[in-house]
Amino acid sequence: MNLYWHSGNWSSSEPFVMALDDHSYWLGSTVFDGARRFRGKTPDLEAHCHRLVRSAHALGMNPKQAPEDIVRLCMQGMELLDHGGDIYIRPAMHLRGSQNIIGFDPSSVELTVSLVGSDTPYMKPFTACFVPYRRPDADMAINDAKSASLYPHSLRAIGYAKRAGFDNAILCDSSGNVAEFASANIFIVSEGLVKTPRLSGSFLAGITRERVISLLKPDLDVLEVDISTDDVLSADEIFLTGNFSQIQPCVAVDGVRLGDNPLTRRISDAYGQWIEALPNVGTAVQIA
Repeated sequence: MNLYWHSGNWSSSEPFVMALDDHSYWLGSTVFDGARRFRGKTPDLEAHCHRLVRSAHALGMNPKQAPEDIVRLCMQGMELLDHGGDIYIRPAMHLRGSQNIIGFDPSSVELTVSLVGSDTPYMKPFTACFVPYRRPDADMAINDAKSASLYPHSLRAIGYAKRAGFDNAILCDSSGNVAEFASANIFIVSEGLVKTPRLSGSFLAGITRERVISLLKPDLDVLEVDISTDDVLSADEIFLTGNFSQIQPCVAVDGVRLGDNPLTRRISDAYGQWIEALPNVGTAVQIA
């Protein structure tokens, strides 16, 4: 069973949240975030809720709820949801109404929360290819927000990759440096060094990306540097990080096969151990 929150109520049926003339429906002003209940834990749920509010402000919204309110709401919903498995937690905010073609009322923002049963993939191997699309620069798009309006670009890239026989796509930035996978952040391992693209403003710095970097730092340095397509094609290991997919190894790029993934497995195990050390999801919390 899935569970949805909107306008102060939880329901097992998806609620009506926007009309055809609403700003979010036809002009794309929706932000969201994704967290998980995984092994009875909610890794970085607070960070995801904080980023949701930051994303809303980046689009000019005036959210009514603070991050802490959204965390409590998500926790309450998980206690109400009769589901013992993994849950994908997706809080979102959207704008209602439209004053004119591009104008909007910042206070018309509404919050929704979706709790959906979804198994968490573990170290699921995938293939990828480079695509002829690039991530926009920071002055070309609102790249510091997890905005739904940016995702058609990712879907186009993944569609290109799937038609070519691959699972995912690798996008570069406007300078030709590797930015990320279409659906998650990218890391490469080369001669024992772990590298990930530096934060250039062309892509969103993932919360799981930051968590993996922090877990590696006691033993390994992660270099945040410019990464070329040649760097990727010559890498010993490649993996992605993201809350939905966790950590997954890329086993081939543009048909070039990679070898085993010992360091990727080590990193995945470290992430799993960090999750196991977290407290279990607590009792229901009442929302004021």
